[in-house]
Amino acid sequence: MDKNVETLLTSINISKSIKNFKSNAVQNFCTAFFVDLRKYVCMNEIIFVVEESNEGGYTAKALGFSIFTEADTMEDLRVAVKDAIKCHFDDDVKRIVRLHLVKEEVFTA
Repeated sequence: MDKNVETLLTSINISKSIKNFKSNAVQNFCTAFFVDLRKYVCMNEIIFVVEESNEGGYTAKALGFSIFTEADTMEDLRVAVKDAIKCHFDDDVKRIVRLHLVKEEVFTA
């Protein structure tokens, strides 16, 4: 049995008799379910790398998605990120958004 399927079955407390059932149909169903579940979990959390722009303001780039936006202030950036997510996914699913502010400093010592 595929390790991911076994992990999934264990995590949702399927009885031992079902876990040991090695039917291809059950394995195929569980594999597809696991892939769909993983896709659902991953798509409900989006991490953005936020950097200060050289021209002023901030830019935000999503990791794993083709989402990019910019704004003059952090407050405006939060609004722009929400709008960009709505445009990208075109649905009403609530997602967790993490903004990781990256600040690079260069100096001599």
